[in-house]
Amino acid sequence: MDTPRTHTENPSTTDADATLAGKTAELADEKRDDDVEEQPTARRELVDQTAPRPASEPAAQDSPRLRDVTGTFGSYVRGRRDALAGFARTHRAATALLAVLAVAAVAALAIAFVQAGAVPGAEVVREDALARLSAPAYSSGTYGHDDVLVAREADVRSLARSGSASDDASAQFGASGYASAEVVVSYTGSFVSANQGATLEYACVDGTWAGIGEARDVQVAWSTSTGVDQEKVVRNVHLLLGRADEQATGNEDESPSLVELYDGAKAQVTSEVFDSEAQTDTLEIRCERAAGYYSYTCDLTVSFAFRSASGQWEVTEVSVADGARTRNLDPLMGTWEGTFQSQQTDGGKCLAAREAGLIVTIGEASEDELSGTVSGLAHYHEHPSDDAAGCEGDLAFENVPFTAKLTGGEGLTFEAALPEDVDGTATLTLRFGSEDDPDLVTGELKSAYPHTGSFLFFPVDETLVYTDLFTLRKTS
Repeated sequence: MDTPRTHTENPSTTDADATLAGKTAELADEKRDDDVEEQPTARRELVDQTAPRPASEPAAQDSPRLRDVTGTFGSYVRGRRDALAGFARTHRAATALLAVLAVAAVAALAIAFVQAGAVPGAEVVREDALARLSAPAYSSGTYGHDDVLVAREADVRSLARSGSASDDASAQFGASGYASAEVVVSYTGSFVSANQGATLEYACVDGTWAGIGEARDVQVAWSTSTGVDQEKVVRNVHLLLGRADEQATGNEDESPSLVELYDGAKAQVTSEVFDSEAQTDTLEIRCERAAGYYSYTCDLTVSFAFRSASGQWEVTEVSVADGARTRNLDPLMGTWEGTFQSQQTDGGKCLAAREAGLIVTIGEASEDELSGTVSGLAHYHEHPSDDAAGCEGDLAFENVPFTAKLTGGEGLTFEAALPEDVDGTATLTLRFGSEDDPDLVTGELKSAYPHTGSFLFFPVDETLVYTDLFTLRKTS
């Protein structure tokens, strides 16, 4: 006889289900405590999903326990969402007001953030810089071009928010913020340009930025597009000559100085080299001074540098070519024709030179020497008993070479001994200028005739001298 079988639940499955059911009950209690308005449907779903399954259900469907917990939490969230939606529908006016307040709070925070870093616009600063900063004072100095500067543009290098006004700018009533800007304003003229940098301050009052205080840290940098003013250089050439005297080695005690020697000299610029990049200028200057029938010539090389801090040209070096103190006798070169004026002698005069005249041609001239040829008449005879238009023994000569040396005396005086003749000797003296008349040029031709005379019937050796005086004029 078969014994009837009795169905017995799996102990392990029962215990697990009981445990899960207990936890589910705890969650349900917490849910009821948190929200008294929980929907019945949600509670039934939670109970149904956590209730023990009959033993007849397959074991494979009892394994996803975690999915049951997740479903429970989802139901909880949906319940909270439905509750909040119900509250919003019930209190629509309060909800709208809260939303508006939230948006306003966010906007206020955004505005505060923007204002915390706000600065005036670059265009505002540029216009203000051009209006507030005036052109820097310009002085051309001794050698620069006179010029007028005009503002061209302003460049904003930086803008920064400030916590307050500086000591140079008083605080502004009602200001919501302060700022400072570093600017550079460019000015240009016909010859020079300037960049003026400064720091400007601003205050924001009623939402508008305005400049305050005075410009700070003002600095100016100058530049030039051309060289020195040559006319000014020529007018002030005496300063350059003085600089040359100071720089000359071993010439400190020379007299006269270059300044004295070229007082009233004519100066002109013969060449110029301007370096725009290096801001330098180099001039070649020739100074010429004519004094009667001689002159001095001085060639200067002058270097200038343009100073960006002052906007002026400065002399950096002066050099002088050799020969600046050497007397130039080139004006004496040429042909001079003489007109007879008088004769000096110790007896009767022979005036044959009045017709013969005197012609002097100077071919070479140095500081202390002249050379050339002379044509005239020498008196190699005794004194006539009375003044005569001519005498036997007068010797005419042409193109006799001579070399005349500079001697002391009035003006420029040169003396030359002509080649000796069998009947005597002749000496030529040339004088260019005098104290009374710097333009006067004279020539003397002295004839010496040695012979034996008698005194009380005794023979006596003597030399008769005739000096013919001529005024000279240059014909070529």
